[in-house]
Amino acid sequence: MARAAKPKLKPTRRETTRRRATTSNTGKVGKPPAQRERTHPLEPCPIVGIGASAGGLEAFKGFFSKMPSDSGMAFVLVPHLDASHKSAMVQLVGAYTGMPVVEISGRARAEPNHVYVIPPNATLGIEKGILRTVTPRSRVMTIDDFFRSLAEDQGDNAIGIVLSGSGSDGTVGLKAIKEAGGLTFAQAAQSSAFDSMPRSAAASGSVDFILRVEDIPARLVEQPPGPAEGRAQTRRVSRGRAQESFEDHRAAALEDRARLHALQGEHVRPPR
Repeated sequence: MARAAKPKLKPTRRETTRRRATTSNTGKVGKPPAQRERTHPLEPCPIVGIGASAGGLEAFKGFFSKMPSDSGMAFVLVPHLDASHKSAMVQLVGAYTGMPVVEISGRARAEPNHVYVIPPNATLGIEKGILRTVTPRSRVMTIDDFFRSLAEDQGDNAIGIVLSGSGSDGTVGLKAIKEAGGLTFAQAAQSSAFDSMPRSAAASGSVDFILRVEDIPARLVEQPPGPAEGRAQTRRVSRGRAQESFEDHRAAALEDRARLHALQGEHVRPPR
């Protein structure tokens, strides 16, 4: 004997409202709002690339202990790391900031109020706001490589900072950021455990601000948002102060070069 068909129940008001909310104009049921794919990009935020080498951990500590965790900026750390050892940089930096600190694995979108760390033995680039790593690294100038990529991708939204370290990595990259309309910083040599990298950057003439590492966060936060034109006035006011420091760093760098050439049997007259 065939069973009688169950009577069709009338949908409740809640079910009717839910169905309307997830139905398109064509009458087809679509994904609930929480499951729909994002069709618009995230709002761009300033992306701050920070390069460091020897003495970098202490410099990162000084920087992030003064940097607010709600600045709206994304921070990308490019320290010189041993290619053959696992890095503890995430844990070490995380002790001095309330922002999430993550090591980049393959790719990651740069989001505001986050800190990203390059992994060991990798080259880092950025395209359309997405950080991408390539392993193994092909060059030792990892700071220059990332800064140049940042300048090309972000233009006047890019910020570059060179902290304590030996050598000259970061100098070429800061020049690219400055030429793209971004902001550039170097740690004052007097406050650097190893001052070769910040001295080289300062001597290039491509640095907007030369400051103690503890003073850089306040200057960053002071910068008005928006394109380079909106920051021009602030830069003009501050550049006068930075010029004296730049001349001091340039003279010191040339004197160091003169001493090196003298030891090698060459003679270069230091600046008067």
